[in-house]
Amino acid sequence: MNTVRIYHKKYIPANDVVLLKGNANYTELHFENGHKITLAKTLKRLHESFSEHGFFRISKTNIVNFKFIAQTNENYAVVKLKNDLELHVSRRRRLDLKDFIFSNTKSKISS
Repeated sequence: MNTVRIYHKKYIPANDVVLLKGNANYTELHFENGHKITLAKTLKRLHESFSEHGFFRISKTNIVNFKFIAQTNENYAVVKLKNDLELHVSRRRRLDLKDFIFSNTKSKISS
């Protein structure tokens, strides 16, 4: 199972996390079931742990789980998640998001 350490001895399944939302030195983890956890860790620090599990940083304050991306608009400026949450993608990360989606979709099709 893909687990990520969030505290010293606390692990969570990465597949249950939909969104990581940063706010200064705190990060909110939004789960598929609607629960939220606030951690006293920066988004940058958590991104290092979650990026290997299919998470992509779409802006300065948001990291999304690829598994929960429902659609994007034609220029990749907005991401709509499966829970109907719409998030804006920063201008500088749009091309990287397009490449990330294409590479992950291609690898799932060939599997």
